[in-house]
Amino acid sequence: MGETSKIAIKRELNEELGLDYNFSNERPFLTINFDSGFDDFYLIETSVPLKDIKFKDNEVEKVKWASKKEILKMIKEKTFIQYHTSLIALLFDMRKTRGVHSKKNKRCSQQTSFFYF
Repeated sequence: MGETSKIAIKRELNEELGLDYNFSNERPFLTINFDSGFDDFYLIETSVPLKDIKFKDNEVEKVKWASKKEILKMIKEKTFIQYHTSLIALLFDMRKTRGVHSKKNKRCSQQTSFFYF
C-alpha cells in the first residue's frame, strides 16, 4: 500500500528472486481492475541465468522458464496460479509489441473508436 506498481514490482523482484532491474523506463503492458484494486502486468525481456536467481524469502518455491504451452498445461494441472488461460495467451501475444494491434496498419488511424451497446 502507498507505493506505485513500478516501485512494488522492483522491490518484489529483488525481495523474492534477488534480481535488480531498472524499471525507470518501463510502463505496465496491461492493467486489470478488480473490486478491491488492480493488477499491473509488466512484460520485460532480459537474459537471466537460473543460477543467478536467489530466493530471499519463503514466498517462492521454484523458478523455471516456461513456454505458453507449458504454462497453460500447469494451469490445467493446478500447479500454477489459476489465471484465465486467455490472459496468458494475450500476454504472450503482446510481449513483442505494445498496444491493441498485432501489427501497424498504415490504413488505420490510431484514433479509431469502437462503441459497443
